[in-house]
Amino acid sequence: MLLFFLIYLTPFSADRVEIIKENGESVVHLIGNVAIQDTNTQITCFEAKFNESKGVVVLMRDVKIVDKNGTITANSAVYYFSEKISYLSGNVSLITDQQTISSDSLYYNGRNEYVEMFNNVRIDDPKNNLVAYSKKGWYDLAKEQGHLVDNPKLEISRENKEPMKIMAR
Repeated sequence: MLLFFLIYLTPFSADRVEIIKENGESVVHLIGNVAIQDTNTQITCFEAKFNESKGVVVLMRDVKIVDKNGTITANSAVYYFSEKISYLSGNVSLITDQQTISSDSLYYNGRNEYVEMFNNVRIDDPKNNLVAYSKKGWYDLAKEQGHLVDNPKLEISRENKEPMKIMAR
């Protein structure tokens, strides 16, 4: 009866649902075709551990987070519902209407529309015909501006010409 009540009130679904104890707290362990719905956020993955009392979920395998800023995919993530903050790792990609940002890991603040990228950073911006590379940086999604550090490079596509390549130190 308790499990039925919990599933009814909590915005999630999965092939298998278990209630487990972790560090003395009850955690909902979701396995297979996991879908978690918040007011403005949809999350899917293969496996998740959802601590509803803390408002945090650990996501594993084929992670996809969709909100007003776009779609983020990764191998794994930790997502905090009340702050709309996520730490993602492994083949991270954020696709918005304007650009695609990819990196090995990413800090995402959905409320402030802000990201920090780490390792193998690439920003594809077809609207401005450019691709930027770096090892780390930050980007303001609302203002469409950011900052790249650690050997940043920029390629600007030009019609009927080789791309213009700009490198900084």
